[in-house]
Amino acid sequence: MTTEEYLRYGIALVVVIALIVAASVLLPRLLHGVNVPRVSRRNRRLRVIEMLPIDARRQLVLVRRDGIEHLILLTPERGLLIEAGIRGEPVPNAPPEETA
Repeated sequence: MTTEEYLRYGIALVVVIALIVAASVLLPRLLHGVNVPRVSRRNRRLRVIEMLPIDARRQLVLVRRDGIEHLILLTPERGLLIEAGIRGEPVPNAPPEETA
């Protein structure tokens, strides 16, 4: 191999590395948007409370949203809502609920 070939391969390598770096910087901004709202851990409204594997393919998941829990059966094909509207523990930042 001649010096000219080494130089050509070196320049090609630098160009490929520059393209990889440019893609890693630009793609997240193009795909996800720049202004993604950040939510602190304490103020999250959605939480997975508990997960219970039934067998190798199915699992039960208890999810809490705004103090209400939902029991979901997850399979590889789909998710099935088993029970909705289960009263969970009160959310610390939520105002007390009124009883009628």
